[in-house]
Amino acid sequence: MEILFLLLSIFFIIVFFVLDNKEWPDFSIDLWVPFLWLTISSTRILSIFFPLKETYDSLTQNQYLEGNIYNRIIFSSLILVGLLIISLRMKRLKSIPKANIWLIILYLFALMSIFWSIYQFVSLKRWIMIMGHFVMVIIILMKEDYIKAIEHVLRRYFSVIVVFSVLVLRYFKDIGFQRTVHGTKVWAGIMTHKNELGPVCAFAIIFVLWRLFKKDRKNLVFDSFLLLLSLYLMTRAGSASSIIILFLGAILLFLFYIFSYSFKKIKIIAFLLTVLIIIPLLWQASLNKAVSPILLVLGRESSLTGRVPLWTDLIKIANKKWMFGSGFENFWLVNFSIIWQKYSFRPNNAHNGYIEIYLNLGITGLCILIILLFVNLSKLVKQLEKERNVYVLIFIYFLMVLINNISEAFFFKTNLEWFIVIVASFVGGRELEVVNREEGYRG
Repeated sequence: MEILFLLLSIFFIIVFFVLDNKEWPDFSIDLWVPFLWLTISSTRILSIFFPLKETYDSLTQNQYLEGNIYNRIIFSSLILVGLLIISLRMKRLKSIPKANIWLIILYLFALMSIFWSIYQFVSLKRWIMIMGHFVMVIIILMKEDYIKAIEHVLRRYFSVIVVFSVLVLRYFKDIGFQRTVHGTKVWAGIMTHKNELGPVCAFAIIFVLWRLFKKDRKNLVFDSFLLLLSLYLMTRAGSASSIIILFLGAILLFLFYIFSYSFKKIKIIAFLLTVLIIIPLLWQASLNKAVSPILLVLGRESSLTGRVPLWTDLIKIANKKWMFGSGFENFWLVNFSIIWQKYSFRPNNAHNGYIEIYLNLGITGLCILIILLFVNLSKLVKQLEKERNVYVLIFIYFLMVLINNISEAFFFKTNLEWFIVIVASFVGGRELEVVNREEGYRG
């Protein structure tokens, strides 16, 4: 029975891809590389097919540092293929909109931090991994109609994640469910944890709703089915932060398409949201008070499931290297044993994207990130004053990422959220309007 449903799921995906190709026939072979990269790097598909013999909790430090050799081979291969595609289409690089310079600075600073990292080779390997996201976004932007390319890469990505997550949760439960260190079973699908499954479902729901609002909407049956599956997963994942960002995204989408909403008001809302996100991060007590009423409604404790005391302890440790941090992806390699002695749930990240950057790259890296986010937000708002189309989706996604990183650490990782940040760094701003006009794009 399980094999039958697996075959049916594969058949459904193939049919979905065929119809998607009819809707936009320009989904060329080179776009399969970023699609595969995003799908593989943001999920645990490889670990399902090529599992380590040891569980995460029983890994020795050397094994943890070494990682999964199959992951390394496949990721390296995809990056090399991506670089080959870029090298063969060098002429197209001139038509790519300019990136937010602060994104480049952040990448370069992370690379520099390898010099003061204890585990330098690990830092380098992980920097190359995160550079893969940058390479894949470049490939997408090299398409003449890269606006459509972004849309259809995301559409295929969501279809695979949602369909196969439902499949493994229903018929391959040993794969679909993950156990915490306390033995609790949580919904994960093909993601690593419910806290990753939930946000992807939230992004998928907003994506389908955005497509339903479009004037040139097509394939409503498949999109509606994808919406129902995403809602099903969302209700079962039990991720409070995902519910919050879903409501935020749905409200903003409603404002954009139902009401004739003033973009001056949108600017004010975007600015206030960003300030409300960043300023309380400096004072954990303020953040605790600010989110407590929301958490009570969602049935969560005011300590954010132990996150607030964890943040306090992490910042105390990180303050010893407050200027430049421990080095890219080095903080947890150095300090995880100390933290695990106090926290029984054995965290392997700060559960806060802003604090996570501070741990690894210090106040310097955090300031670069904050400037990057502010500039991206400003560029997207300016673009929204000229046209909506996919910029509405990217703008909403960007705000969802900012909110979600209050309780989860998704910045500068190989996941959908960082992919969105990179896309936003390129597509926002006046440069895009010029490129579109030159290429005759009508949106």
